[in-house]
Amino acid sequence: MEQKITTKNGKSIKLRANTVERLDKIKHKGQSYDGIVAELIDLFENKEEESKKM
Repeated sequence: MEQKITTKNGKSIKLRANTVERLDKIKHKGQSYDGIVAELIDLFENKEEESKKM
């Protein structure tokens, strides 16, 4: 089952229910899905940058 999340500008993304549950487990109380996704992207990009330095 998928969940559709609509953004303020009317765009939407589809996520599996399992993915939404996983996001719910790691996001802070009151944090938006956009907030947690942006945080995860930052972590990914920082890790990529660090691995390029090695």
